[in-house]
Amino acid sequence: MKYVAVILAGGTGKRMGVDRPKQFLMLAGKPVIQHSMERFADSGVIDEIIVVSHPDYKSDVPVDKLKLSMPGHIIPGGSSRNVSTWQAINFAKNQYRNQETALIFHDAARPNPDIDVIRKITKMLLSHCAVATVNPVTDTLYKLDENDNFAGLADRSKLLKAHTPQAFRLRTISQAYDARQMNGNPEFTDDISIVNHYMPEVKIGMVQDNPLNLKISIPGDLKLMEAIMSQEA
Repeated sequence: MKYVAVILAGGTGKRMGVDRPKQFLMLAGKPVIQHSMERFADSGVIDEIIVVSHPDYKSDVPVDKLKLSMPGHIIPGGSSRNVSTWQAINFAKNQYRNQETALIFHDAARPNPDIDVIRKITKMLLSHCAVATVNPVTDTLYKLDENDNFAGLADRSKLLKAHTPQAFRLRTISQAYDARQMNGNPEFTDDISIVNHYMPEVKIGMVQDNPLNLKISIPGDLKLMEAIMSQEA
């Protein structure tokens, strides 16, 4: 099976309050996205990398700074995460025609994916058509009623936090997105949800993620990741 990492970098990161998308901000001497790309390249299990970039920032993807041991592709992103994923799926269907292929989707704004987790995901794809990375919920969670009033506690023992990478056999994620398109293209917050909604018969494999695989969303997250990476160095 061919394993292809898809780095989703099409967002504009408005919540960061800066003049460029967060995935291109500097972190520990490199653009945020470069850390993600290097982790997948260094995992030893990825055959190719696709970067889905906002068209205005395609030249900011640091492919020239990376000595990739595998082919790398940059394609334009869409108006939403789901559209960007769909563009990557279509590219892969044309690029890897007649090859058994798996796509491992990852947010460019998560610069600290764990190499061991990446390897576990690819191994699980041999027996599953979809794989999620998750972490247990450790905080107490409150429920609200329809008027946003306190309505008790949620049972956190039955809840998990979803991270990326999320991985799929190409045929599975393609069929799920075809079904989404046939049903009006509703927006979903992640791709596991799309597969589960339109293909409930597909068993989702789960790999516990490293809790330090954090997503950069606000300025404080960048400072926190700087501290984490300085300790890991």
